[in-house]
Amino acid sequence: MSDECSGSPARRQVLKATGVLGVSAGLAGCSALSGDGTDSPAPTESTETDEDDDRSPSERQVEALWEKLQSEAAPPEGKVTVAFGFLEQVPITTEVYMPASDANLWDMKTYDTTDLSEVDLLGQPPKRLPTVETDDMRAFYAHMEPGQQAQVGLTVTNDRDTVQFIAGPPDLEPYGLYEGLIANCYCNGLTYTVPGDGTWVRVIRAKLRDAVEPGGVGLAVWPLVPGDAETDGGDSGEFDGWFDNVSNYEGVVDETGQEEVSVTVGAPGNDGNFAFDPAAIRVSTGTTVVWEWEDTGGSHNVVANDGSFRSGDPVSGAETTFAYTFEESGTYEYYCSPHKNLGMKGAVVVE
Repeated sequence: MSDECSGSPARRQVLKATGVLGVSAGLAGCSALSGDGTDSPAPTESTETDEDDDRSPSERQVEALWEKLQSEAAPPEGKVTVAFGFLEQVPITTEVYMPASDANLWDMKTYDTTDLSEVDLLGQPPKRLPTVETDDMRAFYAHMEPGQQAQVGLTVTNDRDTVQFIAGPPDLEPYGLYEGLIANCYCNGLTYTVPGDGTWVRVIRAKLRDAVEPGGVGLAVWPLVPGDAETDGGDSGEFDGWFDNVSNYEGVVDETGQEEVSVTVGAPGNDGNFAFDPAAIRVSTGTTVVWEWEDTGGSHNVVANDGSFRSGDPVSGAETTFAYTFEESGTYEYYCSPHKNLGMKGAVVVE
């Protein structure tokens, strides 16, 4: 999953959890995860805590789960066990299913039902990844080969009233495969809503780096905490909340009178290289804006909210540029399609 919007009150509630995640931007091509079966082993008691152990309860829980994964979900020859866990601090149930064959990466929907046979983002019948459990936690796992990538459906159900939640990122602790797993979610740190007696689903991507050695077991754990409708970095009102979750928005940069203005794509921001810099500019009619990609390894694009311009599919590389000449006055909001929810948004005010 992507980095969170740091500094928000909800983010400060996030429990400290250990994991094995290296965050990256989108990657192309997916294959199926090799997990079959939906039955979960019977829960077992967690490892007893030592009075001299100065780790947090969540750290102990994660390590106990990781150790059990090693004994109960060891990978077959030539593969690696990749597992996802969740520390739920809200009354929801989080599971991982195989997505529908026609589901697209980053698709996200909510449904007014907990009957997964009615959830079209999941395969039918729904196929849940196999699990390993302790008394405290549960991990969903699959066996993957180094270099393999696959899509999964992150699924949250709620059998009570409407619930809002925020997903925090795993800490980079070495529970196997340190930084070997690339997970694309772009949902950390943002508030999402699960309807009462409803379901929330997002299609995300998991990839193993080519350099990962077969035979290992990796576990990434996301803490889930109560959310609210408030976000950081509210704008001045000029953009009607467009920049509310954009960490690098610092007002509108005046570039009027210039024939050509440059905007960096993939600049530092939003807890990663997920920003346009500057986020908002003011230009004169007839100005050409040139978006220039940074060589940060991420794949980005430029898409206007009103459809007036689009750079194409997300791409990476320092040699990439996209130019558009603004002939009419107005406010043009735009975004990077894979990282919009993360806060990679911009605006051009034309006078």
